[in-house]
Amino acid sequence: MNKLRSLKRAKQLTTLVRRSKQLDEPAVVELYNLWKENIDAMWSVDDFNKHFIQKYEYVATFHDRETGDLGGFVFNDSFIRNKRTKDGMKYTLLKQAAGHMRPQYRNTFNPMYGMMFKILIKESIRHPFTPIFTGWRCLSYKGYLMAINMIDVYPRYDAKTPPLEKSIMDDYGKDVGGDNYDSQSGLFREEFTSIKDGVADITETHLQNPHIRFFQERNPDWKRGHLLCVVSRVTWRMLFRLIIKIMIKSIFGNK
Repeated sequence: MNKLRSLKRAKQLTTLVRRSKQLDEPAVVELYNLWKENIDAMWSVDDFNKHFIQKYEYVATFHDRETGDLGGFVFNDSFIRNKRTKDGMKYTLLKQAAGHMRPQYRNTFNPMYGMMFKILIKESIRHPFTPIFTGWRCLSYKGYLMAINMIDVYPRYDAKTPPLEKSIMDDYGKDVGGDNYDSQSGLFREEFTSIKDGVADITETHLQNPHIRFFQERNPDWKRGHLLCVVSRVTWRMLFRLIIKIMIKSIFGNK
C-alpha cells in the first residue's frame, strides 16, 4: 500500500521549466520560502534571487498536479560548449544545482532524475563526439548521493580522481566559486548558507554507507556551508543506468 501511495504521489508531480530571468516576484518568493524550509541564511528574497537563482539560466519547478502547490525545484544552466582542458581537449559542461523537495515528496520518485535524463540524452544525440560532464556543488550527503548515481563521478571513496576529471573539476570550481574554491581539498569554502538541523543530519547509521562516510570525511564542515565540488562524465552506460533507476523509482519509490 505504501508503494502504491508513493507511485500515486510521484505521478501527481508535473514539471515546469522556465528561464530564471522570466520568474516574476510571486514565483521567486515561493521558491525562497521552500528554500528557507531547509536552509539557514541571512538572505532576503532579493539576495536569494541575485546570488542563487540568477546564477543559473533555468529553473525547473515540480508542482502537485491536483493542487498546483510547489513540490520542489532545481536549477541548472544551459550547456556550456567548446570548453577546453589544459591539453586542448574540447568538452561540454552542464552546471547542476542541488534541488529542494518538500518532505512529502522526498521518499518518492524524484522528478529531477527524469528532467536530467531528458536534457542529457538530447545533448548526447546532438553532439555525439564531444564528451559531456556535469558539475555539482554538494552541500549535503543527499546532494552527493544524487550525484554519485551518475556512475562516473569524482571524487569518490573507491577510486582516485583521474587527471582529466581533476582538471575539469578545478576549472568548474574556479568558474563558479572564484576565490572560495580550494583546489587542494576540492571544496567551496563558503559560509553564506547552512542546512537546518534535521534536514540532512548524518547519523552513525548513515556512516555505514561508504559514500556518506566519504562525504563526511572530505567535507567535515558541511554544516557551516562548505560544499564538495563533484564532476561526472556522461556516458551511454550512465544514461542507461539512469533510465533504469527512473523506472524502478517510479514503481517502488526511494529506498
